[in-house]
Formats: sequence, structure tokens, C-alpha cells
Amino acid sequence: LVNSHIGRAWIAIRENEDLAESVGIKAYAYKIMAFAISAFIVGLTGSFYAHYVTFISPEMFNFFYVINMLVILIAGGKGTIMGPIIGALIFTALPEYLRGAQAYRMPVYAVILLVVVIFMPKGIVPMVGNIAPRFMKKIRR
Repeated sequence: LVNSHIGRAWIAIRENEDLAESVGIKAYAYKIMAFAISAFIVGLTGSFYAHYVTFISPEMFNFFYVINMLVILIAGGKGTIMGPIIGALIFTALPEYLRGAQAYRMPVYAVILLVVVIFMPKGIVPMVGNIAPRFMKKIRR
């Protein structure tokens, strides 16, 4: 989907909506399409999750759960495919390492999020993508 005509239009709208509209991309229509597709995917995964746990209530999705999802997205790198995947791997393993220090879980999350936002504003994956070619050149020498 990302490499299709629709995906390129979404990327153009994300980068500069006015410029995308000036070249003939109907931003409103593509935004509605993105919303509908994401709602379909979220609804589908929600139904699978409801079937898996056999019970759904609003208390299951507490404040920490929502914050965790935002940290995964921001730290991994929004706008990339691998960003949320890498963020999810890191931030699902991190609570296991902090199991003994439960009181420090949120402060550690806050510090990690601040470090990522200050030093890696596009996230972990885009930063690694920028550093990896330079690192590989040094290894080859």
C-alpha cells in the first residue's frame, strides 16, 4: 500500500499538504480514505482481541496502556513501517526488565521518551537508518 499511488499520495500529504493539493492530490479524500482504512484495521484487530480474551471493558485500556502505545509509536519512529514494530519490541521487553522496580517504570519511560524526542526527533528507526551507512563505510575501510 505504501508504494502504490495511494501510499505516495498519503506521503505527499504528510510532508506538505498544500504542495500536494497544488499538484492535484485531493487531500480531503485521501484523509477520509486513510481514516476509513485505519478504522477497518482497528475494528478487525479489536474483534480478534475481544475473541481472544473473551471479555472487553473500558478498564482494560487504562492510562498506562495508552501512554505505552504513544511511546511505542514516537520512540520507534512514526511514518515508518519498522518504527512501531521496533518500538513494540523494545517497550514490551522493557517492563520485563523493570519487573523488580515497578515504582521506576514510568520515570524510566519518561527519560527514554525525552532522550528520543531530544536526540532522535524522528525516532529510533530513522536514526539507525541514517547512521548505519556511515558505520558500514568505517567498517569496510
